[in-house]
Amino acid sequence: MQTKPFSFTGKGSEYFRIWIVNICLTVLTLGIYSAWATVRTRRYFYGNTRLDEENFEYHATPLQILFGRMIAITLLVVYVILSNLFPVVGGIMMLLLALVIPWVVWRSLQFNARMSSYRNVRFAFGGGLWGPYKYLLLVPLIPVGVGIAVASALYLSGLGGGSLYVAVLGAVFLGIYGIMPYVQALFGRYRINHSHYGQGNFAAELSAGAYYLIYLKFLLWGLIGVVILSILSGAYFLVVAGGNLTAFDFENNPEGVLRVLIPVAVFVFAALIVFFIFLQAFLKSRLRNYIFGKTELDDVLALRSNTGAFGLFMVYLVNLLLVIFSLGLATPWAKVRLARYMANHTHAIIPGDLGQYVTRQRSSQTSLGEEMGDAFDLDAGLGIGL
Repeated sequence: MQTKPFSFTGKGSEYFRIWIVNICLTVLTLGIYSAWATVRTRRYFYGNTRLDEENFEYHATPLQILFGRMIAITLLVVYVILSNLFPVVGGIMMLLLALVIPWVVWRSLQFNARMSSYRNVRFAFGGGLWGPYKYLLLVPLIPVGVGIAVASALYLSGLGGGSLYVAVLGAVFLGIYGIMPYVQALFGRYRINHSHYGQGNFAAELSAGAYYLIYLKFLLWGLIGVVILSILSGAYFLVVAGGNLTAFDFENNPEGVLRVLIPVAVFVFAALIVFFIFLQAFLKSRLRNYIFGKTELDDVLALRSNTGAFGLFMVYLVNLLLVIFSLGLATPWAKVRLARYMANHTHAIIPGDLGQYVTRQRSSQTSLGEEMGDAFDLDAGLGIGL
């Protein structure tokens, strides 16, 4: 049994040259070059991500991406125009879009997997179309269906009232948020358990209870953070005010009030940003560690992640400061720092031989689903990437 770490060998200065050319040519070609930019970027990051001294590869061509992107952008423009000219038609298109999104996710999973390889062996995704519709559309709507049934019962029984309907509506929203960890667990199992490496099969027994536990800790950290921020904000307010609370007379001394309130507002705003970054890092690291810890490839490979909440938080925070103070020019270094951190905290336990796998034959995949996902800002990653 061998333990092999992942690594990322890219450099900020190398990626900066790719990034700046991508931006300039995309602007000069009115967005047409964005397909080539996407491919160049992904090939760079895939090619510099290594496991056991071998790198990953990305095989999509710019024309594949461009074709799908043109169709996706055209649909998006049509939707925006119709929404402004004919709101009713725009609403109908929004409903149709909701029905199309699971298909977009499904096609994206297929395309992204098929265009990725390791040691000349392609990945693949073989899940059926029913999965995305079930996990992304039907299950999340269960609270809505229950809410409609309850509201209808209240109305027919004559017990309905404004306050009761508001309570039902609030319960529906809470139900939607409450069911999300369960949906994530179901969809996570669907994504991983239908993913393949050559003729090999990935598997992961993801528990909804583990997701709820992670989110419960996330909420507890949020409550603790709110209490601490409230105390610090109050203390900072007293320090800035100099203890002279009776001097707050906005009518007679507006400048004095603003001199106190503006620094406090800036402090609270900055503290909230830092705190939300930490919460994001906590949730990302805990979910990633759990998913990777449950993911295996037959009896040949098992993935592991030891991403730390504080370590990831520092990467996020430093990256944010780099991008802000460089006016965006440090974006390549920020992306490389994050990719390197993620790779350095990931490893694979390999008790078998990865060389036994060969690429299974698959029909050609189009990029329409993936690029529709880009157009509508939809992330349909496999959940097993770095």
